[in-house]
Amino acid sequence: MSTNLHILDQLLLHHPELVVLRAGGGSGRSAATAASDLARVLIGASEESGHPLVEALLTGAAAELTILCGLCRDHLLRTVTATVSIVTWLARLLDRQAEDTAEDEGGEGESDGMSDSERGGMLEEAFDQVGAQGELLDELSQMLPDLGWGFGRGHLERALLADMARFTALLKRSDALKRIAEELGRLEQSQRARPSPPRGGRDAVVGVRMGGGLAEVLPTELALLSAPATEDLFYQRYVDHRLLSLEFDDAMHGEGRQGGEGPVIACIDTSGSMSGTPEVIAKALVLAVMRRVLPKGRRVRLMLFGGPGDFQDRDIGRGPAAMQHFLDFLAMRFDAGTDFDGPLERALDLLDEERYERADVLLVTDGYARASHAVVERVRALRRELGFEVVSVVIGGDRRGVAGFSDRVWTIPASEGALGSIDLTEWDGAD
Repeated sequence: MSTNLHILDQLLLHHPELVVLRAGGGSGRSAATAASDLARVLIGASEESGHPLVEALLTGAAAELTILCGLCRDHLLRTVTATVSIVTWLARLLDRQAEDTAEDEGGEGESDGMSDSERGGMLEEAFDQVGAQGELLDELSQMLPDLGWGFGRGHLERALLADMARFTALLKRSDALKRIAEELGRLEQSQRARPSPPRGGRDAVVGVRMGGGLAEVLPTELALLSAPATEDLFYQRYVDHRLLSLEFDDAMHGEGRQGGEGPVIACIDTSGSMSGTPEVIAKALVLAVMRRVLPKGRRVRLMLFGGPGDFQDRDIGRGPAAMQHFLDFLAMRFDAGTDFDGPLERALDLLDEERYERADVLLVTDGYARASHAVVERVRALRRELGFEVVSVVIGGDRRGVAGFSDRVWTIPASEGALGSIDLTEWDGAD
């Protein structure tokens, strides 16, 4: 508990709303001095307080505070939220008292200034705040467990507390998070209900590519196994996915690449036309892909793009930094422009790096843009060389904007519950 109390004091000391109260002086500073004592009562470190405002609460609103203490006990985030809510209300109350006193020329004796209705209103606000952030933690904790980051709910709470601005941004988008969780549930439920696709099948040979699937390997490569001097060379090429293999016009058949076994480079359109339901669907889709690939030790390179020169590039694997990137992604609003060239060129640059040479590219957009001819040609040329795939998901828009550089295009309507048409099994990297 001592460590938690130190953290609690630091959070209250640097909380932006309490900093403003202290800087304002007067009633705000008086109320802010109650924060530490009140927080200790709420978190369960103390049953009484020497601060007069807190003592007045314990006397006049004992039943309500008992319930609030039960919700906040041992929960840092809930304690900070409830404490700030009550203290800021106290500051407003004290200001009102000061105004009433200045107008009262009779100077008659004052009560403690808190009627039953006022105390009830103050604690109701605190309950609302605690309830809202409790729901937020529930939504986030449902999204995070399967990611393999090793974070429980307590770790998530501390991660949010480390940056109150991030928590505030997420809290403001709690309704959107609920919708993302719902879409994620629909998407994963549709995958569980869908039968496994039939394996096998060949349509036509369209060329030769580098790959690792044994079913398509050229006989000249298999001949390396016939001599001890070249056997190791075969296995090295197999491990590196650089065996010369037949390329069929249906690359999803047989034992070839199925979404790849390497990283996923996810390019997400954050333009204004993607706001609302398309944004919710895009975030749910990216989260679903992450939940499938990260526990397998594969990484996700998240590229959030808008207009020309406007995109953010984040490498998401395991650990605290990954969680911060993930929370930032959930909190952001989609309101930029649209430019395909920047993220595609950055993705192609990454594919040239050894760490990403086996990656596949996922593009999520509404399709209301076009890539330049030079970028489309570069995608095609590098794809022939490296054998990667570009999978595009067009949400409620025009698939023609991505058709020129995509291996496959999924088109889904911009309405809730529409994600069932997406085949997530190709991101498993299984078989």
